[in-house]
Amino acid sequence: MLLGQYAGTFLSTLLLTGSIAALMSTMDSQLLTLTSMITTDFFKIKKNEILKEKLTLIGLGVLGLIIAIKPPQTILDFVSKTTFNGLSVLAPAVIGGLYWKKANKYGAISSIIVGEGLVLAYYFKFISTPGIHSIVPIMIATGVVFVLASFFTTSRKENTGIVFQIKKTSLQWAPVFLTLFILGN
Repeated sequence: MLLGQYAGTFLSTLLLTGSIAALMSTMDSQLLTLTSMITTDFFKIKKNEILKEKLTLIGLGVLGLIIAIKPPQTILDFVSKTTFNGLSVLAPAVIGGLYWKKANKYGAISSIIVGEGLVLAYYFKFISTPGIHSIVPIMIATGVVFVLASFFTTSRKENTGIVFQIKKTSLQWAPVFLTLFILGN
């Protein structure tokens, strides 16, 4: 290995051991956090129902083991296909929810459902856009669905208002960032 060639046996062993320890600590924390989120938010488990929490932890651990046994080509490929696409699904709902007066929960939920469907379609190669990263069409589709669903389901009784005021000086940079985002992908 390159590390052993330049750092020596002792230092390379120490660095690799530290790296693996940090990786295991991060994975352990993610597993415990995900278990806590699932048992609290989805199952509404109370403090005395530890069996369901343990079963959820085991299930998530087995799922992680299955992914580890048959991993994707590279970690970057896996992250690119899942994490970045997942964030592009949430972006229109989060930004629209913060800055658009007529945004509502129906628009957010419908855009996330459509977006996750598109993420699965791209992941399993039902859809492909050669030359364009899947983030761009997913973000455009979820944005359109968010706006349309919010527009058609807006209730006059709902308290709509801008959570954060947009400064006019901020808006002048929006086309620049949008152009860089599209060119970067």
